[in-house]
Amino acid sequence: MTQDDTLNQYIREAIEMIIANENYLVLKADQNSPRKKQPYCTVKVLSSKGNSLEEFSSKDYGTTDTTMTTSVLRSILVSFNFFKNDSTESDPYYLASLCRQSLMRETVRANLKKNGLGLLTRGNTKNMTFELDNGFEERANFTASFSYVDTDSEVLTTISTAEISGNIDYIE
Repeated sequence: MTQDDTLNQYIREAIEMIIANENYLVLKADQNSPRKKQPYCTVKVLSSKGNSLEEFSSKDYGTTDTTMTTSVLRSILVSFNFFKNDSTESDPYYLASLCRQSLMRETVRANLKKNGLGLLTRGNTKNMTFELDNGFEERANFTASFSYVDTDSEVLTTISTAEISGNIDYIE
C-alpha cells in the first residue's frame, strides 16, 4: 500500500465515523468496479505539496549502523464526492455539508491526529446534480486539505574495522 493509499484510508475512516451508517459506502475513488446501487462517497487524494524545508538527521547505532532520516511537513488536497444513486434517502448535498462541517468535531480531529493527520482547510460544498437521459444524477462534493509529516529513513551499514593479514614483500 502506498503512502497516498494509507492516507486515503485514514480519511475514509473519519468520513465513516461521521456518517455512522454501515449501509453507506465510503470508497477510494477511481476503482475499476461496477457502480454501486446504494448511496456512496468517494475519497481521492488530488495533490501533495511540501510546506517546509526538508529536515535531515542521522543517528548512529553501534559501530556499523547509521539511520539517515529526512522529514518534511506536507499537505494533501482531498476531494470528497457524494452520490445518491438508486436510493430514496441520503441526500448527497446534505451528507457533503454534514461531513464538511463535522471534520471539525473533536472526536474526528482526534482520530485524524492519531493517524498523523491534521485538518488545514475545507472548501465549499457544491451541488453537482446534473441531468441524464433518464432523469437526474444527484451528487455533491467538497475538498479539504490535510497536513502530515512525510518521513523517509534508511539504515546504512559501514565497515567499522578491517583486519589485513599476510606477508609484504619489498622489491629493491
